Amino acid sequence: MTKLNKFLAAALLCLITTSVFSQFSRTEAIDLVLNSILSDDVGNIDVYCSFNSQTTTVDLIDNDSEPNPYTESWVFFSDDSPYASWYHGSRVIFVNTADGSYTINDVEIYPKGLSSEYEEISTAIRPDPIAMDGVPFVPNPEKVESNYNYALIIVAMDEPRNWYNTSLIYSVLKQNYSYQVNNIFVLYNYVGYTHLSGFTNNLDNEDPVNDIDGPATYANIQTTITDLTETLGHGD
Repeated sequence: MTKLNKFLAAALLCLITTSVFSQFSRTEAIDLVLNSILSDDVGNIDVYCSFNSQTTTVDLIDNDSEPNPYTESWVFFSDDSPYASWYHGSRVIFVNTADGSYTINDVEIYPKGLSSEYEEISTAIRPDPIAMDGVPFVPNPEKVESNYNYALIIVAMDEPRNWYNTSLIYSVLKQNYSYQVNNIFVLYNYVGYTHLSGFTNNLDNEDPVNDIDGPATYANIQTTITDLTETLGHGD
């Protein structure tokens, strides 16, 4: 073999080796996601990227999982409604480390380890707080402090998770923040869902048994807000 042939053979081997071990980098994957896949949504969503490539399924916080469609992937999570409580529409994006191909899976909850195993690479624009001037509040000595606090809880869909979330909020308001029972209004579109304890429409297993003030209809919401507007005073 001539020196030229040996040189060409070595160059070809080097080219093949480089091609085999080349990888679609994390930087390239981030550029693809932010500037192509999610480009129309950037600024309105929160986007996270895994620090490390992954070869297994992505476990979600509710113990569900999303299968990894590639041998190895960069994993992205897009929180499509940053101001909403879970569950809500979001996306898990797998970017193939081999060639940059990608798959988008719709989810309603976030991956486990989101705060430690992912980096937030794009954040939705947050509104600036509004400074408000007002008359200083002077407590009424005849009114206990907890009586200044009111809450209106509205739940439009009757599901077990919504019932438990409502029960949690209701109990925290009472136990942690000393809200008075008569100052918490719950409008819940229930269709006969019964708490596992056996108490129908009881949110905290205490009297009164019925903690629901009515279904979450438009009329009830309007009426409740109107009544509160007419009842509440300065500082409430």
